[in-house]
Amino acid sequence: MPALIEAKHLCYRYPSASDWALEGVGLAISPGEMVAVTGPSACGKSTLAMAIAGCLHEKPGGVWRGSVRADGIDITSRSLYENAELVGLVQQNPEDQFCTLTVEDEVAFGLENRRCPRDEMVRRIDWALDVVGAQHLLTRQLATLSGGEKQRIAIASILAARPRVLILDEPTSNLDPRATQAILVILERLRNDDGLTLIVIEHKLHALARFAPRIVRMAQGRISDQHAQTDMKTDKYIRAPAPPGDVVSRLENVSHWFGTRRALEDLSVSIHRGQVVAVMGDNGSGKSTLLRCLMGLIRPIEGRVIVLDRDQPVVSALAERAGIVFQNPDHQLLGDSVWDDAMMLARNTGQAEFVAPKAERQLRKSGLWHRRADSPWTLSYGQKRRLNLAAATSHDPDLVLADEILIGQDPANAQGLMEHLRALADRGSAVVVSLHNLATAEQYADRVLFLERGQLTLDASIDGLRPFLLSTGREAYLESAQ
Repeated sequence: MPALIEAKHLCYRYPSASDWALEGVGLAISPGEMVAVTGPSACGKSTLAMAIAGCLHEKPGGVWRGSVRADGIDITSRSLYENAELVGLVQQNPEDQFCTLTVEDEVAFGLENRRCPRDEMVRRIDWALDVVGAQHLLTRQLATLSGGEKQRIAIASILAARPRVLILDEPTSNLDPRATQAILVILERLRNDDGLTLIVIEHKLHALARFAPRIVRMAQGRISDQHAQTDMKTDKYIRAPAPPGDVVSRLENVSHWFGTRRALEDLSVSIHRGQVVAVMGDNGSGKSTLLRCLMGLIRPIEGRVIVLDRDQPVVSALAERAGIVFQNPDHQLLGDSVWDDAMMLARNTGQAEFVAPKAERQLRKSGLWHRRADSPWTLSYGQKRRLNLAAATSHDPDLVLADEILIGQDPANAQGLMEHLRALADRGSAVVVSLHNLATAEQYADRVLFLERGQLTLDASIDGLRPFLLSTGREAYLESAQ
């Protein structure tokens, strides 16, 4: 059977870059096949996805060599919208592909551009939202969605066009384990029933193990290995919880709404020095809102927020003693270069001399030191996350809040980031990190907060998490630790 997607001797260099992002890539994918592309952060995975989707060959200033053929046709002979009829790409950061303001408009956008009849459009929107379990979000504004909810809508907007090839760039990164499992099962059904060809860029291969994809490993812009999926299990490790120190931040009977949607309800919690606290829960359960309240970024409609002994503080007053990493790395890239970004907070608070050696060490550990003169916008998604953390923590803050810090990280870099957060707690900082992965929480956290629809359903030491998940029927979270 002829390949549906075939890349030969594919090379690509971004505008103004000195190194090739792709170098001599050869890859053939058959109709109806599932291929998982994996490898270290910034090895070329997302670039390969964009090349196959037809997003790069017309990019001004970029250098393209070799070929990519889709259904026997060279993609460089067709426009982006023509290639989109065959290949659909769900990008790593869902906000990068949003074109409208509401969920319904976003899923309809591609259909409207195709002049899809109205009745057919309504059916496709309903079907696509049902596939990703997001029909209840139909009337929502995109800006009010959680990271996981945005990812579901991004997938639905591409599925609605019914492409023959679907490329998913880290589709599980923002999704809770139950949503991950549900969407992958449905995509596999579409593959079996409709012949959908799936290319999944993923670090967490255990999430794909049941589907037995072909594994394509990349390194430094090249394909280094291809083989069948092997069973991958994670050793179980539950740390002995560190004792809590002084309270750094606390919420007292906090409730908050966005419009008519409840985000938090009557929540009281204290965060202590010397501990890593894992915040867990399904998409849209209130995790990001909780972190922003703990930092004082959100003034709740009801209740009190006390941060570093300040009642309802002005956030600028906390800058010298606190740091936060938002879920979307683009929301806190401010400098002209990687080094500018890493040092901006320190310069603004008069700590540059103290922070500079620490920032350099963190950039070196994160594999970013050689990129220090580059624009932060040229970094990969995972590299941006590592830069965010370096910028937010090089001044040794008393309070560190990290929202889904592991998105876009290969296992080695994920381990490095969690070890960095653990070391901060061991030196006396209070660290709060939102996570979906049970094994990671059990290895690095001392305490867990589990949220459901804005309510705190568990506040316990980390050894109480697994019994809670078992007793409440959350098997998908347990499977994420396998």
